[in-house]
Amino acid sequence: MRARRLSVGAAAASLVAVTLGLGTPASAAPVTSSQTVACQTAHLAPTPEVPYFPTFDWAASLTVTAQTDGTNTHLEIQANDLAKPGGVGIVPIALKDAKTVAKITATVNGTPVTLEGAGGPVDVPANAPVPVPKVSATIPGAATPISVVVTNIQIDAAALGYVLPTYCPIAGTALSWAIGDIGVDGAAGPLPTATPVPTLTASPSPTPTTKPKPTKSPKPTKKPGPGKDPEDSNSKGSPATGKVTYACLLQPFGSDFDYTPDVRLAGSRAKTGDQKVSLAASMSEIPGLAPVPIENGTMNVTMNAKMGGTAVALKGRSTVNAAPYGTVPVPTLTAEMSSSADEADVEVTGFSFAFGEMSGVAISAQCTVKGGGALGAASFGVGEMPESDPGTAPGGGSPGGGTPTGGTPSTSTLPQTGSGAPLAMLGLWSSALVLAGVALFLHLPRRRQEA
Repeated sequence: MRARRLSVGAAAASLVAVTLGLGTPASAAPVTSSQTVACQTAHLAPTPEVPYFPTFDWAASLTVTAQTDGTNTHLEIQANDLAKPGGVGIVPIALKDAKTVAKITATVNGTPVTLEGAGGPVDVPANAPVPVPKVSATIPGAATPISVVVTNIQIDAAALGYVLPTYCPIAGTALSWAIGDIGVDGAAGPLPTATPVPTLTASPSPTPTTKPKPTKSPKPTKKPGPGKDPEDSNSKGSPATGKVTYACLLQPFGSDFDYTPDVRLAGSRAKTGDQKVSLAASMSEIPGLAPVPIENGTMNVTMNAKMGGTAVALKGRSTVNAAPYGTVPVPTLTAEMSSSADEADVEVTGFSFAFGEMSGVAISAQCTVKGGGALGAASFGVGEMPESDPGTAPGGGSPGGGTPTGGTPSTSTLPQTGSGAPLAMLGLWSSALVLAGVALFLHLPRRRQEA
């Protein structure tokens, strides 16, 4: 009889143990898997020839967790930050209020599943890795473990006026990334509710500023009346003109491009016998190399030349607004020199421009002369420049106004060729900035271009 009581007691204790076990959620550790994936971002201004920015390798790491309420299973995947090898960010400029949406397609126990998630807005420093939001999906069933195989990862980013997708792997291909068997936790309460993923939208284009009238060359002196010294009468000189080919290097991106503008350089003195000669030069527009807009960018420009063997530096400054790949006008460039000669042989020896800091990066270019630097002789006028004065660029260019550095900046407006946002000629280059608006992944200029 005592033995029977012990048996009943043991059975009761066992039943209690089972009951407690059913009420305590099972615990399964997250599973992390790593793999290097080739990624590619859609181009800011895609063409059939250049639809994407260059590929880059992402050392991707995915951490997968799952839990069930006994009916459905909630699956989550967290990726590490998006970056190039060495942890270098794919965006060369600082991003403010950047938003991202991620989508991972996978098979779970052989069934296709799409996991989605959104992140931001966040500020991302220049050249810093871009955070990737966690993605999730709820699927029917409570099996454990589950087998997860990732087939594709897409990260869309919005900043600087653009929304662009980055594909991992590159568009048109698929992964077969077996994460392995994922243990499923028992949920202590209701499963997480998925937050609707927003549709990313581009910010408005910058409002173009009014195109200014060209800066005029030195004002003419009044023509003398009868009986006045003919030596003081006005005389128009003749500018030196030609087409100069420059080889340029865009910094800080290390991208090269060609620029072949029409150049006109004229000189004039206020009155006959003056040693001071005022110089003014015009150049046709810089080719459109920036894959993102330029908004209110302050550009300082210098053209180096020799006048009769004397080195001179003609300078100008302007405020630029440009659409993606919009050409950039060059302001009128001015300088002064001392000469008693009536003319001087003109040789262009260099050209450079530099923008003030925009979105955390300062864009500049140094250009050397590849050909056409010798423009011939410029004869100096008295009082005013020739009618074809450097205020109007030859060859149909539209340089906009400009004043020497230190003066009041002029403003130049470029034709709009696409939606915009601030930029920073950040793409006079060959790719960078593609989250940015994203230029979340700029790798800059498209290829050598000529004006």
